[in-house]
Amino acid sequence: MQAQLEWSIAPTCFQQIDELWGPHHIDLFATNKNNKTPLFMRLARMGSTLHLSSMEPDSHSLGTTASTSIEGNGNHTELAGGNMVSDSTSHDEATASNPQPQRRSERVRKRPRNNVEEPDVVLERMERQRRLAMLSRGLDETTVNLINDAATESLRRKAYRGVQLRFVEWCIDNKADYFTPSPATVLNFLSWGHRTSKWRATTVDNYRTKIIQLYPGSTAFTDDPDYLRFSKVLRANEHQDNVPLELDLTPIITDLQGLPSNDEMSPTDLTQKLCWLLGMCGFLRPSDIARIDLDKCTVEDTQVRVVVVRPKETSQGIHKNKHVDLKAHPNIPALCPVRAFTAYTRRLVGQALAHPHDTKPDLTYNPLVRAINDPDKPIGADRIRNHIKTVMSRLQLPPGSKVPKARAAGPTQAARKGTSLDDIIAQGNWHSKSMFSRFYRLSRSTSSNLTESVLG
Repeated sequence: MQAQLEWSIAPTCFQQIDELWGPHHIDLFATNKNNKTPLFMRLARMGSTLHLSSMEPDSHSLGTTASTSIEGNGNHTELAGGNMVSDSTSHDEATASNPQPQRRSERVRKRPRNNVEEPDVVLERMERQRRLAMLSRGLDETTVNLINDAATESLRRKAYRGVQLRFVEWCIDNKADYFTPSPATVLNFLSWGHRTSKWRATTVDNYRTKIIQLYPGSTAFTDDPDYLRFSKVLRANEHQDNVPLELDLTPIITDLQGLPSNDEMSPTDLTQKLCWLLGMCGFLRPSDIARIDLDKCTVEDTQVRVVVVRPKETSQGIHKNKHVDLKAHPNIPALCPVRAFTAYTRRLVGQALAHPHDTKPDLTYNPLVRAINDPDKPIGADRIRNHIKTVMSRLQLPPGSKVPKARAAGPTQAARKGTSLDDIIAQGNWHSKSMFSRFYRLSRSTSSNLTESVLG
């Protein structure tokens, strides 16, 4: 028997098994020469004893350790006193001559074992498999950790997790294989969502992008002809009744002109006014305004240049700082971004801060916009969005219309008044005119009389 216990699997093989189905805590039928875990159980020769399952401790022989050798069980009470039996030749005689009480395992019915894994456990297993795959391709631990543990990767996994969990739950309910990259399985899930939850084509595209991140390196989803046809059908069947939103900023301008001067208005009004001007004239999103580094900003009589540290958009995958110039208003001081910026920094900005960037904590900057009641505390994009929305809600909009974003309303107004699209694209830091026209332009009306231009 002892000779049969000396075989052992390779350590690398055990490590992969432990990564996939572990962690394992007990090594059964092992010795101090081939055990793979600190806690292990070793068989020894016995005389006659009861024939018990090797996976089950004998609750009636606790404290009797002469017939069993158990090592490393100091922290496990049942294992420390349980018997592991290898000799069953005298089982019948022992039963006849010395009847034993019925074991607990025979008196109590065991609960049925559920073999279905929880979706969050599945995602963790798939993440471990991806790491093992990278290691098997020759990457060392340092490289793998650098790729997978970066702050941006952690944020991406957190943002994608909800959709991925929903996909895994659907696969479990429909007995589909979620470990193998399958365009058909993903497409069936997206078709189910479109049918039951009325997912639009843009939602389907977004969810597919998040799901295929479960299978990095797989080429199975590249140019999938079935999905291309499916997406084309969805877009062709969608009805979009785009009603141009003609903005009239008169109510907002009238209210801003009716406020006291920048040095005398309330901190709330000045904060809301500055955030709105930055969004409307700088074409900045709330997260951009939250990431303005005051130490890098420059102010002149005719303009202020703000610097957004590590904005949302990228250039060839790199988050480059964004520089935006806001010109002074030549005629109306109450609508001048330069005057509002100067008054705000003088009145409502406290001490210089070293605030960690929300996507890269080791990068710090001195935020421009602070809490109204605490000038030493920065605020995030959500609070800034509310400040802008408070001002924009003064617009008189058609029934059922949503309050427009300042990043969309500003360039739309500029285009309507004849500003060149090249200047608008440069200020908004968009990659192309089509991006502005498709996602941000609220109306295509212009100030020009094209009938007069055409007919004279």
